[in-house]
Amino acid sequence: MPRYHVLSEFFSWFNVAGMEAVGIVTAVGSGPTGTQVGDLVGYVGQPMGSYAEEQILPSNRVVPIPSSIEPAVAASILLKGMTAQFLLRSCFK
Repeated sequence: MPRYHVLSEFFSWFNVAGMEAVGIVTAVGSGPTGTQVGDLVGYVGQPMGSYAEEQILPSNRVVPIPSSIEPAVAASILLKGMTAQFLLRSCFK
């Protein structure tokens, strides 16, 4: 069994639910990221845990959320938008 399967099974009880979230960037690591502290960003998918109060995410996993969209609305449509895009581009040909 590959090591990552063993670790994911061992730590599975640490998982926090949630696959999509919107929040404010509170810190930025070293290197070019394209985001700044205070930016409103969202993400969908891995890592799970969007119900947590804070998460550490790589900058390539987040997308900027325009100020014209309410955070609650943005969080609720991210995955739905990806699903619609998948259905139109991959399933309906």
